[in-house]
Amino acid sequence: MPGCAVEHCSTPARSRNARYCEKHYTRNRVHGDPLATKRRTPTGTCHRCGEPTKEPSRGIFCSMLCARRDRLGVATGALSCTVCSGAIHEDRRLDSTLCSIECRNVRDRARRYGVKAPDLHAALAAHDGCHICGALGATHIDHDHATGIVRGILCSTCNTGLGMLRDSPVILRAAANYIEERSRGEWMERINPQADAPPGLGKAA
Repeated sequence: MPGCAVEHCSTPARSRNARYCEKHYTRNRVHGDPLATKRRTPTGTCHRCGEPTKEPSRGIFCSMLCARRDRLGVATGALSCTVCSGAIHEDRRLDSTLCSIECRNVRDRARRYGVKAPDLHAALAAHDGCHICGALGATHIDHDHATGIVRGILCSTCNTGLGMLRDSPVILRAAANYIEERSRGEWMERINPQADAPPGLGKAA
């Protein structure tokens, strides 16, 4: 875990994406300052942006967005998703770092394959088809099972095919040679030159 952003505090942060430890996070959430110990009183204006609050006698923020900015220490601008850098809607949880379920899935897959979530999101958004057959809509992440290195994005059929052939370049080359050689229909003739080849096994015209 990263350390707390407060100077001279050696306590780890609450989470991988958090800025403060639990104590300073609570102070920042309640008082608007990680070093403050006194609760802020409602003034009728937002403590973050200065706009009028919806509940002058109770509220200290004008919106959930300002509340999120205040609690997470973001001064200006909408919070951005840690995966796609898109804006996080103000109706989402105050501690949310992702803008959608899709980005959460990308983050989880990135962790599984040991790559950075923004890099994986960019690769999925930029690819124009399966890296083997070119089929559109490919979403399977292909990786080397021995080293864990991500090799590319494949369609379901090609990804399954590599696995069935044990990710072996030797076997894949042998399979390609087999298809190219046997497609000419010469194998049956070599076995029995006098036999009539069954349909589909005859010599190509």
